[in-house]
Amino acid sequence: MGEKSWANVRALRAVLVLFESVSSLKVNFHKSMLSGINISDSWLGAATTALNCRVGRVPFTYLGLPVGGDSRRLAFWDPVVARIANKLSVWKSRFFSFGGRLILIKYALSSLPVYALSFFRAPTNGVALSVRFSRLYDLSVNKHCTVEEMATLGWEEGGDAWKWRRRLWYWEEVMVGECSLLLSNVVLQVSISDRWRWCHDISGCYSVRTAYNVLTSDVSSIDIAASDLIWHRHVPLKVYILAWCLLCNRLPAKANLMARGILVQDAQLCVSGCGEVETAQHLFVCCPIFGELWFHVRHWIGVSKVDPYDISDHFLQFTYLSGGAVSKRSFMQLLWLVCLGVVI
Repeated sequence: MGEKSWANVRALRAVLVLFESVSSLKVNFHKSMLSGINISDSWLGAATTALNCRVGRVPFTYLGLPVGGDSRRLAFWDPVVARIANKLSVWKSRFFSFGGRLILIKYALSSLPVYALSFFRAPTNGVALSVRFSRLYDLSVNKHCTVEEMATLGWEEGGDAWKWRRRLWYWEEVMVGECSLLLSNVVLQVSISDRWRWCHDISGCYSVRTAYNVLTSDVSSIDIAASDLIWHRHVPLKVYILAWCLLCNRLPAKANLMARGILVQDAQLCVSGCGEVETAQHLFVCCPIFGELWFHVRHWIGVSKVDPYDISDHFLQFTYLSGGAVSKRSFMQLLWLVCLGVVI
């Protein structure tokens, strides 16, 4: 607005009133705010009384984004973190299906951060590993070791740096693998302070453009096929979630349940009674009882093929049995999903 003066206050009100007259739009002064920098509260209160608006404070939120703060500080991102935590409240997941939780996670962890990072750069100091992997930090025996000592002991997966107070669960072992992968790119250098660096940009700073290029630059044929399956307009949400869990080997087959410590080793045999270990591949393709389904389906459509052992290869082969036309691939995908529901 300019310098602190009553002439500027009257000019601002005149501009808004003229805008109402010219555009036939209403300016709601009750919802407007007047903010001042290095201005006394008494003068600012008198100015807001003259304009019939509210006193604003810096930083403030506009269209869900904080304005006027320092994006290099972690406190600047607290509203974004609070909004994500509010969207992912525990009580909401209790009333959602698996598909509903998936959509909520995609919205909260994709849309909100990307929207904020489209305008501001994220801080480079990041989050401490003891906070990010708080579960592993609580179970670790080497809590007071320095980074140098951990690197000397060996922080690769299975290294001596990983010592625990008890045996880890399956999902905790997955977290160890994630932490080891994160530390594999760390290079220790003397007399140089630690900092986060985005390796996919020359400046070392994160940007939405480089993240998009990384995600779209290396897409395998399996990812393309899975994307076609997900965005199939005739596939219900719960069906493609079941197929996606199968392609990622996340179904609760007995072999997976044994790896998680839920079943004992003697209880991992196939439910059909064939005597083999019940894995997703065996149950869906190789089982002499359930695997016969694919022979009858191929005989029905008039195609003779050998079933691959891998689930993803099986999906790709079955999709292109009738050719590469879009309509034929769409029908074969639907048929594959129907058979999936019959087996599982």
